[in-house]
Amino acid sequence: MEKQWPASAAINPLENEDALFGLFEVDNEEYDELHVQMMPRLVDVGGIVICLDGECEMIVNERRLTVRRGDMLTVFPKTIIQGISKSDDLRAYAIAVNIEFLRSLNISSISELYVMIKDMPCISLTDAQIDTVMELCEILRRNGGNADHHFRKEIGESLLLTLCYEIANIYCSRRNIVKQPLSRKDILLQRFLSLVSTDYLVSREVSYYADKLCVTPKYLSIVVRSASGRSATDWIAHMVIINAKSMLVGSRMTVQQISAELNFPNSSFFGQYFRRHTGKTPNAYRKSAR
Repeated sequence: MEKQWPASAAINPLENEDALFGLFEVDNEEYDELHVQMMPRLVDVGGIVICLDGECEMIVNERRLTVRRGDMLTVFPKTIIQGISKSDDLRAYAIAVNIEFLRSLNISSISELYVMIKDMPCISLTDAQIDTVMELCEILRRNGGNADHHFRKEIGESLLLTLCYEIANIYCSRRNIVKQPLSRKDILLQRFLSLVSTDYLVSREVSYYADKLCVTPKYLSIVVRSASGRSATDWIAHMVIINAKSMLVGSRMTVQQISAELNFPNSSFFGQYFRRHTGKTPNAYRKSAR
């Protein structure tokens, strides 16, 4: 790479739910301190990781990926990540973004972009693309550290939105996604996915989300499938299952406790639901994942 970004670029932790973003350096020492390889973890924030040197192998939502120098890994909230291995010269830069900010985005063609990123979470960048992303992160860091600026929050939001547009452009260039105005379908899908991420413990019924969004269940189902290629029921089940898997392999909770945590009437019903969507019982999945 033409430009050697310094290891001391800065750290601005996402310390609380009100923070807009967090910037992190990840090297071998930090990687070990995070216990990345201990157990799968459920990531509550969205963001990107740019690999600057070395490589690491990880599982992202049950997909095995190798992230190499020059690669960018993009993750959405409620993603399960587990590290497998890393090289001794690993060095990466990550930015975590507040989930409420991500929900507020109104980027054109966002439905197509969302599905595309889910399909290809790790892509290779050109040197110019890396420089652009890293420069924006550095400006964000400097702005975040300027506590005396009266408009720090507003500038931070604008810079973060610019970064999101740059990332969207990188993905758009891969499949020639045509820029289109944000359609009603895009807006409804975005609101539906946002609602599922917070209310999956409340209800697993499409009718619940349709009522919240002031549309009929049939209309919501048609729009979600048309805009994302997956049914509304699949998206709800996906959120429930990734959380169930995270608790099964990342905690010592019993199946009965997990069942109650996920708001199932009993462990038997939970077991049937889990097996229907994964092909395994909760206990069988727990044994196979460890």
